[in-house]
Amino acid sequence: MNVLKIFLFFALALAVLVSCGSGGTTAETTALTVTPVEGASSSLTDVVEVTENVVTTFEVAETEVVETMVTETEVSETTVTVIPETTETSVSTLPEEYEPSEPHDPEVGLYAPSVFMYHLIMDEPYSIYDGLFVRVSDFAAQLDSVLESGAECLFADEYRLTAKPSVVITFDDGYEDNYTTAFPMLKERGIKATIFLVTDLIGTPGYLTEEQILEMAESGVIRFGCHTKSHYDLSTLNEGQIRYQLKESKRVIENLLGYEVTSLAYPSGGFNDLVVQLVSGMFDFAYTTKSPYVVAADNMLTIPRYAVYRSSGAGFVGGVIG
Repeated sequence: MNVLKIFLFFALALAVLVSCGSGGTTAETTALTVTPVEGASSSLTDVVEVTENVVTTFEVAETEVVETMVTETEVSETTVTVIPETTETSVSTLPEEYEPSEPHDPEVGLYAPSVFMYHLIMDEPYSIYDGLFVRVSDFAAQLDSVLESGAECLFADEYRLTAKPSVVITFDDGYEDNYTTAFPMLKERGIKATIFLVTDLIGTPGYLTEEQILEMAESGVIRFGCHTKSHYDLSTLNEGQIRYQLKESKRVIENLLGYEVTSLAYPSGGFNDLVVQLVSGMFDFAYTTKSPYVVAADNMLTIPRYAVYRSSGAGFVGGVIG
């Protein structure tokens, strides 16, 4: 009997020890589970009261959250920084999946205009950027395809949905050949075009003079827009510098021509949220170098354009219009 009592005593004692041990583990497990999840509202001091291991666990969890936030910030900043490097598009032929513009708003119009970006019309390039020099014969064929398509021709400050296919022809920078070569060809066919001027370059060698600009403006087939004062990538400038580049170019052109200038082309295609915000207070239309193959024209301040290069060929414009 005494042996039995002793056995029962030790069995009871062992059960109590096991029970206490499992209770401690339950408390510690709860602390480990709850504290990291509720980390935003818990302090390290509260956790210290439980066990040192929980502090270590919490600190690791907090570090992981911070690293995630930093990563997200870096991605966001990179997206903005990369914009100027990805806006230039060298597409010179129609992709296989290309389809003509689809109807947008039947109550206002059916077609979004096809916007084309040129620089120079010249057979013999005089710089290493020979892709910007479209051959004269190709340009003539491209203009003829506009006439053959029956598309409506719009200035850059007339961009709107139209009842039939429409085109906006633009030239960037204001090179002298826009007057000597492109202007007579446009005038002969009665096709409208817009030239975006860099005002610091007006009257300098290789660029349009004030007299040429005035003659072209009086013809009725050429209208002018802004390409800023100095052709800086606006996305790299601060607010004051952006305002200065926009206001000065707008002032110079308006004083020369005597009418309000409401269209702009971003130099090098560079823009960001700040640039667009400032542009919105001065212009109604702004054009990028992004390709319509990549982005839609869903904002009048970030209108994409088809870049026409030397390699594009005579049939490129007609192929886009459809």
